[in-house]
Amino acid sequence: MGFSFVRLACAASLLPAALAQIIARSEPEPVASAVAVDTLDFSDAAEVQTTTLKGINFGCKCYPGKRCWPSTNKWKTLNATVDGRLLVDIPPGAPCHNTFTGPLGTVNTYDAAKCAEATQNWESETWIVSQPAAELWTYFTNDTCRPTQNPTGSCTLGYYGVYVIMATKAQHVKAGIDFARRNNLRLIVRNTGHDFIGRSTGYGALIINTHSFQQIDWINSYRGPGSYRGGAVTLGAGVQGETILAQGHARNPPLVVVTGECPTLGIAGGFIQGGGHGPWTTLKGFSADNVLAFEAITASGLYVTANEWQNPDVATNNDGIIEAFKTVLSPRPDVFAFMIGHLFNPGYGAPKSNSATHPAWRNATNFVIAAMLVPVGSSLAQKADLQNLLTNTVDEALRDASTSGCTYVNEADPYQPNWQSHFWGSEYPKLRALRWKWDPLGVFYAISTPGTEGWEVIDDGTRLCRKL
Repeated sequence: MGFSFVRLACAASLLPAALAQIIARSEPEPVASAVAVDTLDFSDAAEVQTTTLKGINFGCKCYPGKRCWPSTNKWKTLNATVDGRLLVDIPPGAPCHNTFTGPLGTVNTYDAAKCAEATQNWESETWIVSQPAAELWTYFTNDTCRPTQNPTGSCTLGYYGVYVIMATKAQHVKAGIDFARRNNLRLIVRNTGHDFIGRSTGYGALIINTHSFQQIDWINSYRGPGSYRGGAVTLGAGVQGETILAQGHARNPPLVVVTGECPTLGIAGGFIQGGGHGPWTTLKGFSADNVLAFEAITASGLYVTANEWQNPDVATNNDGIIEAFKTVLSPRPDVFAFMIGHLFNPGYGAPKSNSATHPAWRNATNFVIAAMLVPVGSSLAQKADLQNLLTNTVDEALRDASTSGCTYVNEADPYQPNWQSHFWGSEYPKLRALRWKWDPLGVFYAISTPGTEGWEVIDDGTRLCRKL
């Protein structure tokens, strides 16, 4: 038996497409008094920091060292608001170094036991997930503080955030969102750090860690909005695939939920918002197809319940794909690349659903992830060269061979041209309009998501800014 999702505690996420019913509350509990939302109040938002780079005017987020950066007292107040759960973000490899030098200063960090733990578990998904702000794909942290046998080596922040809120209740999440908006800070929502394109980290950011939200409530017969009346399950934002599948299997009769392929992958965040495919996709559709409702917190700090979201379907090709694969495997004499492939038809046997995923996904038969190895210690220039090769040679070959023009936002190159149509298809104009309505200030910015065309990370991957 398959179950659908209801009331996913996706705190601080981008709201899904066409929200037919929006209920705004001042308190997180669904039973709290609610009012209809017509306009959103951003009057308390701080001003952007203006700068000019190469003749282009930008409005940027605030970063350490700038006059706009919140005072020590403001951070102390935030810490009190979140019940003492605000941490200074120190990279997980720091215990192998004598010192860590970050935007707030230099601290002694060497700890032989913790260094051994980090070294042993550096490639353990479970260990990385358990860290406050670690990223599974460390490439996106700029790898400036890895475990080492040389404790005198440099350990700096790289592209990690500065502070982390280890949220344990919805009020903590709201406090972080409000603080980021009122102080013009870059905000990152991080559950497991299981992200192929680096959306779980960002230089100088305030990070909200939602991994503690582990509630799972099984519902025998759903009675919410819409016509669905089968079984359902409520998931907290931190629940991972391995947990929900184990619980479902233990029930009588056993139940399944559409999760991702990796057991440590979180279900209720970016996975679903990008569509979410996994082993059950061919029979049960995408995870996004199975969502009944969301509970979320908006960029303006409102608690909302969202029901009934939207999306349709399209097709593919095979001639020319072999040549594209050859290009992927050998894009340049000095570079080796590889592919990870999937064969499926996400629409087979699944009811048509209204979700924000690309319509062409419905009839996709082949999905390929192309990847290249980046040597440890590569300079920014070397990384830029390899990124250019990946985007404009390797991925270009695959784009040319495809007739659908579709790819999966959670496992694709976010720097490719026309990402709007490749990731979202005909859904994009609607999604962009929703983004501008609910988050006009970019509080929940994430690369290559609807409505972020004007945003750019400048100064060697550090400052997040919007073109003015």
